[in-house]
This record gives sequence, structure tokens and C-alpha cells, in this order.
Amino acid sequence: MVGKKAIGLLVAIMVVASAGCLGGKAIETNTVTGSEHAGSPEKTATNTNTPTGGLKKAGDIDLDKIVGEIETYSYHHYATMDLNVTTTEGNITMQSNVSMLISEKGYVDIVRKRALVNSTVTILPDNLTENVLQIVIGNKTYLKTSFGVNVVNFTALWDSHPLKILKETIKEKPLAKYTENGTTVLVYSPPEDVLLPLAEGYLGVSGSNLTITDAALEIRVANDTISLIKLVYSLMVKTSSDGAFGHIEVVEVGTWKSLVRITSINERREVKPPST
Repeated sequence: MVGKKAIGLLVAIMVVASAGCLGGKAIETNTVTGSEHAGSPEKTATNTNTPTGGLKKAGDIDLDKIVGEIETYSYHHYATMDLNVTTTEGNITMQSNVSMLISEKGYVDIVRKRALVNSTVTILPDNLTENVLQIVIGNKTYLKTSFGVNVVNFTALWDSHPLKILKETIKEKPLAKYTENGTTVLVYSPPEDVLLPLAEGYLGVSGSNLTITDAALEIRVANDTISLIKLVYSLMVKTSSDGAFGHIEVVEVGTWKSLVRITSINERREVKPPST
């Protein structure tokens, strides 16, 4: 298990249990302790329709330049993943609905390869909750959960943090671009390969077992600053194994909806390994 894959496997266990399955430049310096967990998640949705009525056509903004000038950033991330889980073992089939609520406070230093992500993951309807502290220094990840602290020598975070997904997505042409109350809104359709590291990280599965469709990414820019990122997509996961009573197949079909608020840009912090 490495990096977010370790989180994904932990979350996957929680999902199985809940489903009842068988079987700017940087100028400021602060210290990040990772002791505070994020608050309650909220559901969001992205509107990808072409704007009408009072919405105005957006002027030109250099999004590549805005993104390229970001060396560090802090963010709050709220997400929901709703899944319909079908489990088949032999002649027995069970279905259940599971929701994953994710609340994160994160800090990423893209230049120095330092990151801290403090997460609370809740699985409904059983209300299983796990707090996860992930501190990344280069390619070494310190993962602190209720099971203790694990150290691994690689991480997928550098392929799945919010700005990385945004940076890869804006290489494509936007589906829509308009101005709303002085804020420029751009809507994109992210390629599946850009989103796979994020989805794999929370589900603990390989890309061969995971399909992503109907993805939409909405970016809001005000005063040449990215303030908000919304992401929605549909997903399907298929896994199988051999259990004590025969072959087990699990199919999960659902949606991901998330909102990221950028809270600071280019305020460098000191990231230290967690205390044991």
C-alpha cells in the first residue's frame, strides 16, 4: 500500500463493512501540526449547461499563467461519493446503498514537494468514521490513522491533489465560459486518466477495475485568483475474489461530487513528520 492507495484500502474496508458485503511568491512561514481535523462535508453539484439570461460572456483570462504562478496553496475539500453496491456470492445476491462523506483541510507545496492532508471520512448508513492524517515529504508519506503511523516510500498524492487535476484538465478546451457576479466560470470535461488517481486513492482499486464517465470540472476565478473548484463524475467499480463459500463479485455504481475552496496561495509553511 502506498500513499493514497493506503487510504483507499482503509476506506474500501469501511465501505464493505457498511454495505454488509460478504467477505504570488512564497513569503510567509508557519508550522503545520496536523492536529485539527476538517469539519462536516457538504454536497455540491456542477451545472455544465451553457449560461443564459443575466449571465454574461466571460472576458479573456490567462488561466495557464494563474495556475503556473502557484507554488503553494491551502484548501478545504468537501466531497460525497454515493454508491449502489451489489455483492454476489454463489447464488446469493445482496444490494445496499452506501455514502462516503469526505472532509479535508490540505496544504500542498508543489515546488518543495511537501504536503499535509487532514481528512475525516464517514461511511453511511452505519456512521463509520476514520480520521486520517497524511504528511508527504518528497516521495515519503507518513500516514496516521487510528491504527497508528505507517511510513511508505511513495505517494500518489502528486497525481491527485486538486491543482494537479485542474492543471491537467485545462489542457483541454472548455465546454463553457461565462461571467457570473464578476466571477469567471469555466467548465471542462476532464479526461478519465486525469481522474483515475483520485478515484483509485479513495476506493483502493486499480484502473482496470474502475471506469469513470460523465465528468465535469467547474473552475471559478475572481481577481485573477482561483477561488473554487467543483468536480462531478459517475463511476463503476468491479472487483472479484474467491471466498469460503465460492466466488465473490462486487459491483459498485455511483457518483462523486466535490467542492474545493482555495483558502490561501503562496503562503509557505513548514511541514514536519507527525508525532507517534
